[in-house]
Amino acid sequence: MSKPTKTIILSDRSNRHLRRWAKGRITKTATPLPGGFWQVPVDDEIVARINELRIAGETDDQVIWRMMRESFSEGIEK
Repeated sequence: MSKPTKTIILSDRSNRHLRRWAKGRITKTATPLPGGFWQVPVDDEIVARINELRIAGETDDQVIWRMMRESFSEGIEK
């Protein structure tokens, strides 16, 4: 993973789940924001992938949460 150069905004729920289940390295430099959200530093590749997966109108958090749900559902079906 390259050095984080961009940020995404995640809900507290998504941030907690990612830290628990992610297989990669997650930096601990997330900054809390008002309303239970976090500004999370990520590298360019992650931002690009989120943008590829984004459905019109989705926030970063919604994309991540949808991908986690789909991934967990696939794991259950196997």
